[in-house]
Formats: sequence, structure tokens, C-alpha cells
Amino acid sequence: MMLRSLVLFLHVSCAMGVFGALAIEGISLLQLRRALDTEHVAAALHGFRSLRRLGGASLAGTVLSGMYLAATVWGWRAAWIDVAFAGLIVAAIIGATTTGPGIARLERAASAAGPNPSRANHPALWMSFATRGAILIGIVFLMTVKPDLEESLIVIATATLTGALAGLPTAVRRTSAITAA
Repeated sequence: MMLRSLVLFLHVSCAMGVFGALAIEGISLLQLRRALDTEHVAAALHGFRSLRRLGGASLAGTVLSGMYLAATVWGWRAAWIDVAFAGLIVAAIIGATTTGPGIARLERAASAAGPNPSRANHPALWMSFATRGAILIGIVFLMTVKPDLEESLIVIATATLTGALAGLPTAVRRTSAITAA
């Protein structure tokens, strides 16, 4: 029983680390939005380098401790666990296909001469951030409420759509500003 409690503590602590990494990403995106030159962009990109370490370690701890808890406490028969794990994979795919390449482009642009490299791929970064954040909140809901399959799917679908829609106004405003400039 003590081992289970320790693993549960680790699971919750690592989940908090994932949200901490998401907060760093949000702050870095705000810094990028306000960046006036390559020096400001470089400072904002430093936050992304920090979040890779924190986010990666926290995500690994969350997944490993979650797998242990699923196997020893719930079994793999609980629908909410399967949906939460699928949601985590979707969030990771969104980050890997949108945020990762977008930040890599910004890093390349920041090292090259240019008036404002922060304009590169900003809308997609905001959309990715909002969508992944909403999915993670949906996963926390699943972990606390533990609904059946249908409700779990509705929760994750709603969270994903809500996050995408929340990121859309920022993406639309940013795209309009770029085209107008």
C-alpha cells in the first residue's frame, strides 16, 4: 500500500511538472509575441529549451507511474485510462508536428540576420499550445471523475475542440497582422 501511495504521489507531482512546462511554454510564446529583434527572440527561445528538459522528465514520470498504477490498481480495463492515454499521445503528436518544427524554424531565423524572426509560424504555435493545454486539462478531468468510455470520449473530444477554438482567435489575429505588414 505504501508503494502505491508513493507512486501516486510521483504521478501527481510529475503531472504538475507537465503543467509547469506548459506554463513556461505560454510565457515563452508571450515573449515571442512581444519580441522586437533577434535578441528578444533568442531570450524567449531560452524558455523553450528549459521546457524540453522539464517537460520531458515530467512526462516520462507521469507516463511510467501512470502505467504502474493502471497495471496494479485499475487494470487496463478502465475506459478512462485508455482514453486519457490516447489523449496524451494526441497531445504529444501535436507538439511534435507543430511546436517542435515551429521552434526549430524560429531558432534558425533567430541565428540568421533579420528584422523580426518572431513572425515565423506564430499562429500554429499558439494553436498547438491551446489545444495541448485543453487536452491535458481533459485528462485531469478523466483522472478525477473516471467516467465510462462514451463520457471519456466526449470529454477528450470537447477538450480538443475547445483548445483548438481557443487558439484560433490568436492564430487568426496573428496571421492577419503578418499579412498586413
